[in-house]
Amino acid sequence: YSNSLYQYKKNLTQESLDRHISELLEIVRKSNARNLRVPPGVYAELGFIYTEKGDNVEAIKYFELEKNTYPESAKFMDSLIKSMG
Repeated sequence: YSNSLYQYKKNLTQESLDRHISELLEIVRKSNARNLRVPPGVYAELGFIYTEKGDNVEAIKYFELEKNTYPESAKFMDSLIKSMG
């Protein structure tokens, strides 16, 4: 995960962004397959990416998932969701 983020930040291309999104989604898939919680911040990061892409519906979905998985993030996630509306 940190490698794909580093590569994306180092080389801001659509290809590196797509690889980073794939890596995040793979973390979600593996966590779900093993009945584990997705690590903190993964859903939020996906939400930020979709916000940058202009896909607020998808962004809100991931912000809600972060909030539901980590209730301590609720205030922050709610403020992000509110700012989008």
